[in-house]
Amino acid sequence: MFTPEETKANAMRFFDYFNEGNLEGLDKEVIGEEYIQHSPGVPSSRQSIFQFIGQTIASFKVGRFEIVDMIAVGD
Repeated sequence: MFTPEETKANAMRFFDYFNEGNLEGLDKEVIGEEYIQHSPGVPSSRQSIFQFIGQTIASFKVGRFEIVDMIAVGD
C-alpha cells in the first residue's frame, strides 16, 4: 500500500516520462508488472498500454500534460 504522497509522486513521474516520450522510464520505474488497464478501448495487458502510449506520443508530438492540482487519498 502506498501513501497518498507516494501515489502522487508516481503519477507525476508518469506524466514527466510521458511528456518526455520516455517509454523506458515508464517501463522501469512507473508501470509495474501488476498494472491493471483502465483506459477505454485499450486491451487489458501491460504491452497494450505501452503500445497505446507510444501511439499517443507519436500522434501528439507538441502536446503535453500539465498537472495543476492533484488529490490522493489512500492508495
